[in-house]
Amino acid sequence: MRLGCQKMKIKRDGLAEIFLGGIVFVIASGFIVYAIFTSNIDKKLSRNNFVLYGSFQSVDGIIVGSDILLAGVKVGIVSDIKLDKDSFQAKATFSLFEDYKLPEDTEAVINADGLLGEKYVSLNVGGSDIALADGDEILYTQSALSIINLLNKFTGQ
Repeated sequence: MRLGCQKMKIKRDGLAEIFLGGIVFVIASGFIVYAIFTSNIDKKLSRNNFVLYGSFQSVDGIIVGSDILLAGVKVGIVSDIKLDKDSFQAKATFSLFEDYKLPEDTEAVINADGLLGEKYVSLNVGGSDIALADGDEILYTQSALSIINLLNKFTGQ
């Protein structure tokens, strides 16, 4: 008789664990959906991005996924970095969230967030009436400033 009581108790405990696991799954799914809608992940995952290119002497500190800022607002990410074997420059691919009608004389500058902070690409808008089209290259670029090289020049080494 005792064996039968134990089997019944195990079945109830198993049901409670399944129910609790289902609640945890629903709550975790809710957090994931919330994270997607509150961050720009849904825009990053979109394939309808506006793509621009830029060639730099050095992309030191920039990685795939680095932010692209326009007037301090995140407007895209760096989606690819390759070495151009003809010019020996780094060619970065910029995926903007939408077409911002950037003038063709827009400048792409690699900046750091603070003295030793994370690097990002800043877009400085020019004054041209002609807008960049999807797939165009930003002609005016400025590479990252290396603190070590600057200190070496200052000390005379």
